[in-house]
Amino acid sequence: MRRFRGAQALVWPLCAVLLAGCQLRVGVDVDIEADGAGRLRVGVAADRALLRRAAEAGADPLADVATAGRRLAPDGWVTTDQTAADGSRTVAIAVDFADPAELESLTADLSGALDADEVRLLEPLQLTLTDDEIQVTGGAGLVPTRAVADYGLTRQRAVRLLRDSQALDYRVHLHLPGDIVSTSAPVRDEATLTWPVTAGESVRITAVGTRPRPLWRVAAAGAVGGLLAVAVLGLLVWRRRGARA
Repeated sequence: MRRFRGAQALVWPLCAVLLAGCQLRVGVDVDIEADGAGRLRVGVAADRALLRRAAEAGADPLADVATAGRRLAPDGWVTTDQTAADGSRTVAIAVDFADPAELESLTADLSGALDADEVRLLEPLQLTLTDDEIQVTGGAGLVPTRAVADYGLTRQRAVRLLRDSQALDYRVHLHLPGDIVSTSAPVRDEATLTWPVTAGESVRITAVGTRPRPLWRVAAAGAVGGLLAVAVLGLLVWRRRGARA
C-alpha cells in the first residue's frame, strides 16, 4: 500500500504565516467513485509576499511538497508546480486509491505530513460502503497549540492574527458519486461538498450519499425481471390450456 512520506512540509510556511501575515492556501480534495476507489489531492499555494520572505531567509516553503511528489512518482503520485502571473506559486500532489482501506491509510499519512507542532490540520478519513450508501467521516482543524509560544504568541493571539489578516485559507473538498443524503458541510454544490476551516476552530467531516449501482447490476436486474415476466406469462398460458382440456 502506497504511503505519503513527505516531511513536515507545511511547518515552515505555516510559521511564516503566523509571524509575517503572508497568505497561504491549503486545499485537500477527495473524489470518491461508487466502487470505493477514487483520487486524493493536496494543493498548497503561497503568495508572492510569502515566497519573497522565504527567499530572503534562503528557504523554499514548498520545496518539501514538490520533492515528495517527485520521489513518489513511481508509485502513481502526480505533481504539478505552477507559478501564476501575480507571482504566487502552487504545488499539488495527487494519487489514486483503490479502496476504502487505502484512502484511510493515505489520509492518515497525509495527516502526519500536514501536522506541525503549532497546529493539527487533518484527521484520517474513513469511508464506509453499503449496497445503497457511501459514508465518509473525519475531521479538520486550525487550532494553534501552545507551541506558538516559541514565536512569542499566545494561542488566542495566533488565532486573532490569522482571522484579522485572513492569512490562511484552508478548505476540504469532497465529491461523492450519487445524491447527498446528509452532510455537515456548510457549502454544497450538487455532489461536491466543502468545509472551510476557520482559525481557532475544528470541524467534523460527515457525509452520506447514495451509491449508484454498477451498470452490470442494473442490466442483470432487468434481465432477471424479464425472465420472471416470461415465466409468469408461460405459467398463465399453461394454466389456461389445462383448464380448457
